[in-house]
Amino acid sequence: MSNRIIDLGKARSNFNKDRKLTAHDRALIETKGTRAQKRKLKRKEAKEGFLFDATEDIAMKMTLKSLNHPHFISAMQKLDNCTRFPTPQVAWNVMKVLKQAHTAIQENRALYQKMTKEYVELDEKNEIKLGPDGDLAYKTPEGKAEHEAKLDEMMKIEIEIVGKPFDLNTLGVANLSPYELEALEAIIDPATVEA
Repeated sequence: MSNRIIDLGKARSNFNKDRKLTAHDRALIETKGTRAQKRKLKRKEAKEGFLFDATEDIAMKMTLKSLNHPHFISAMQKLDNCTRFPTPQVAWNVMKVLKQAHTAIQENRALYQKMTKEYVELDEKNEIKLGPDGDLAYKTPEGKAEHEAKLDEMMKIEIEIVGKPFDLNTLGVANLSPYELEALEAIIDPATVEA
């Protein structure tokens, strides 16, 4: 018997006994459950809201490029300032995920500064010097190409954020734009996104 069938059986059993569902169980019910189970799931969600098992955290992967995207940073700021989450557990999870993302962004910026200082001219205070047009003042023309290649490599690095994926329905209170939601895609529970 395949693991998929066993997983689906467990998900249906937990669901029918009104136990809290894991994100995986919920996704299985939404994709492979019966019509009656799907309707019951929607009614349950409308009544109780967010149905994650409180102990289940997963590792969500994001590239440094995604983390540094202006729409992601804007979404983080809006979520950080939001005070209308449906439950304290949702607010706690948002805070936990945002803290990890913020730390990763700060570390990335420090790494970028260190790497950039190897290729550009520095002023008297050992700060990065800008050219007359506002661009970086590289020591050599080859240095620019090397710096850009290293920067491209660095932006492909994946980091893990541990927490519960965000329920798309609970993000509505933060008034995020479609572009900000797209920037958060890696940390949104795909089971809550209906096409």
